[in-house]
Amino acid sequence: MKFLLTLFGKCLLATSALSAPIEKNGVFRRGQLSLFFVLTVFFSCASLKPDHAIKVEDATVPLMGTQWFLISLNNQPIEIDALQPIKIKIAADNSFKGFGGCNQLWGICKLMNTQIKFTNINRTKMGCDKGETEKELLNVLRTAQGYFISKNKLQLINTSGEIIAIFQAT
Repeated sequence: MKFLLTLFGKCLLATSALSAPIEKNGVFRRGQLSLFFVLTVFFSCASLKPDHAIKVEDATVPLMGTQWFLISLNNQPIEIDALQPIKIKIAADNSFKGFGGCNQLWGICKLMNTQIKFTNINRTKMGCDKGETEKELLNVLRTAQGYFISKNKLQLINTSGEIIAIFQAT
C-alpha cells in the first residue's frame, strides 16, 4: 500500500509492508505484523501532480460561485481597493470573470480534483496606473496548477508547490 504523507509542507511517498508467514521447523507461523514506512525524498510535492499534493481542507466557502478578492500576489500583500477591488469569480460552467485593477478579465477555468488551469484568458484594453499588478496577476493565472482552500482563503499554487496568489472570499 502507498500513502501520501505531508511533513513540514512537503509531500512524501510512504510505503507500508506486512511481513510474510515464516516456516520454522516445518511449521508455518504468522510473522509478526510489522508496519514500517519508507520515506522517499524523490517523491516530493514538486514532482507530483498538484491533485496529489494539495487538498481542500476546512473549506467553508465553495470555489465556484464565490467572489474572490486578491490579497497577496507572489508573496506581496495587495490592498483591497473598496471601489475597484482585484477579484475573480469562477462559475459552474467553468468560466471565470473578474477585474484585474484596470481591465475586466474572463476566460475558462479547468478543474480536476484540486488541479486548476486558467485558459483562454481575455481582458479589455483600458490603461491605468495599476497595469503592472494586472500583468503580474495574468501571469499568475496562466501559471497556476493547483489550489488550496482554507477557511475563506483561496490559494493558487504553481508547479513547484509555491503559493503564488491568495484570494479572500467576501
